[in-house]
Amino acid sequence: MKTKKYTFKVTVYDLLIIGLMAATATALKPILAGIVHTLKASLNMPGGTLVGGIYMLPIVIGKTLSRYNFTGFFIGLVQALLMIVMGAYGTNGPLSLISFSLPGLVIDLIYFLIKNNKLQVILSTALGNLTGLFIVLVVLSKLPFNIISFYMFIALLTGVIIGYFNFAIVKAFKSVIEQLHLNI
Repeated sequence: MKTKKYTFKVTVYDLLIIGLMAATATALKPILAGIVHTLKASLNMPGGTLVGGIYMLPIVIGKTLSRYNFTGFFIGLVQALLMIVMGAYGTNGPLSLISFSLPGLVIDLIYFLIKNNKLQVILSTALGNLTGLFIVLVVLSKLPFNIISFYMFIALLTGVIIGYFNFAIVKAFKSVIEQLHLNI
C-alpha cells in the first residue's frame, strides 16, 4: 500500500467512501439497537458507554481508506443528515448533527497527529466514543459530575477494547486492498 498523504482536495473516491461509510453507520444503528436498549435497561447506562466503539467502526474504516483530511467529520455529518431525513435520529434529535460529526473530527485529528496505524485505530475508536458520549451526557442529561465521570471512564475503557477489534477489521480491509493490488 502506498504511503498515505493527506490532502484537502476531495476526490470521487473519497466521496464514495464517505457516502458508503455513512450509509453503513446508519444501517448499523438499528441492528445494534436491541443490544443497546437491553444494556440501557439492565445496567441503567447510556448505550454508547458500552458499545459506542462499534458505532465508530465505519468512521475509522472510512478514515483509513481515504486520504481526505476531513473524511471522519463528513462521514459523521452525512450520517446525521441521513438519520434526520429518514426520521430515525433517536433521542438526540438535531443534536445528532453535533454528536455524530464531532467524534469524526476527533478521529480526523488523531489520524493527522499519530502515524502508527494500530495506535490510530485504537485511540480514535476510544476518543471518538468518548467525544460522542460527552456531548450527549453534558447536553442532554442532568446527571451529577461523578456519574458522568464514571460513564466516561467506562466508555474510554470499552472504546480501547473495541478499538482492538476495530484494528483487526481495518487490517483485514487493508489486506484485501493489497491483494487486489489497488493503489489507494
